[in-house]
Amino acid sequence: MPSAARGPAETAFVSVGRSYVLRGRAIVVVCCAAFALLGTGPDQLAATATAAGAAVAWTGLHLRWWQRGTAPIAVTCADLGFLAALCLTQGFTVPAAQEQHGHAWVLVAVSVAVVAYQFTHPPLVGVTAALLLTGADLWGVMLGRPDTWPEAVPQVLWLLVQAAMGCALYQLVLRRCRAEDRALAAAAQARRRHKLSRERRRAEEEYLAVLHDTCSATLLMASAPAGPPAAVLRAQAARDVARLEALRAAGAPGPAPGAGNGAGVVPGAAAPGATGYGEETQPSPGAGGVELATVLAAELPRHPGAITTSMAPGIGRVPAEVAAALRGAMAEALRNTARHAAASTVRVACEREEGGVVLRVDDDGRGFDPAVVPRHRWGLSGSVVGRMARIGGAAEIRSRPGGPTAVVLTWPAPDRDEPGPPLPPGSAGAARHGHGARSGAVADGAATARETTEREARTDG
Repeated sequence: MPSAARGPAETAFVSVGRSYVLRGRAIVVVCCAAFALLGTGPDQLAATATAAGAAVAWTGLHLRWWQRGTAPIAVTCADLGFLAALCLTQGFTVPAAQEQHGHAWVLVAVSVAVVAYQFTHPPLVGVTAALLLTGADLWGVMLGRPDTWPEAVPQVLWLLVQAAMGCALYQLVLRRCRAEDRALAAAAQARRRHKLSRERRRAEEEYLAVLHDTCSATLLMASAPAGPPAAVLRAQAARDVARLEALRAAGAPGPAPGAGNGAGVVPGAAAPGATGYGEETQPSPGAGGVELATVLAAELPRHPGAITTSMAPGIGRVPAEVAAALRGAMAEALRNTARHAAASTVRVACEREEGGVVLRVDDDGRGFDPAVVPRHRWGLSGSVVGRMARIGGAAEIRSRPGGPTAVVLTWPAPDRDEPGPPLPPGSAGAARHGHGARSGAVADGAATARETTEREARTDG
């Protein structure tokens, strides 16, 4: 397999295997050379010392050149030529008194090289090296011991058995490594598909939340018997169209066909991180982002009635998508208050807590029981709870019939934890455990979101 197509397991095995095999070959050759000098008589000492020294020197050069990747084909040919020549000199470098050829230092050094070739070269080269060196060794024995060479044939042929065993072991481990790489690649692909599906679902949910906050809210206002003046409705409709156009301009293909409401691809549904209305990138609050107080203050004039605000000093900057989610959830809470609460006092308060943000919307209206709100009602489940869950935050609705209502929106301090499993927005568990539902968003999409939110804040301000 080409190196560019290797997986991590195969790459590690090939790299480590070659390194250890070549170093092991060098160590064995040095040891063989030392034993050759110790076991050689005076009459063959000069020839043996020359051959042993040349073997050690060449092994060192071969290892160095291999590690540097210097002319691999030329180095391989030179290595095979040197080993074959070493085999042919056995009549001068191996003592004649040594009865068993299997104990000859040349055979031991060559056998280690034959096995090493099975780990460092393609199978065809390994087989060629085994056949060439086996023939050279047998020829060297025949030249050095013409009367007794048949007794050395089984020991010489053992080189082929060693080569076959080395090749089989290498291929077995290599196949296991490739199988592991395929499993890792399949798992990574499944994670990517799951992440894409989750992000598309979030994009669809955010798009539905924006539709609820804009078109649905404006149409409801227009259908009310004592609705606002036509000029107010026209201004509201113009803002709705501008927001939807910004969402469409920043968007990409929406959810997969058949998702959500069965309408296929949601027109204008934004890619992850591109809408600026709830995607959950969480850089440090002090690094970039938008001024949260400015964004929230730009939303308040859109809502009728007297609203008391309390913005704690030092709220500072937050990511644009976080500011947009807090603004959208706060706006839905204020719309619900205006429609249903009949409140005389509405208060919006925002402060920092342990590096995060806590935003409260309180009213002294008639209240309601959050537990009996139908799940298909998108206001609380999608525009408040779901929107906060999508940025890793939480929303808590505290109310009772006849009593006051408090909507508490919390965005925790960003951390580097791994993203948790996705929770269905709109559920109580998603609201309470949204802290672990974070994931990174696309950087350029976050930049687009920041520009969208800043532009909207400047327009409303």
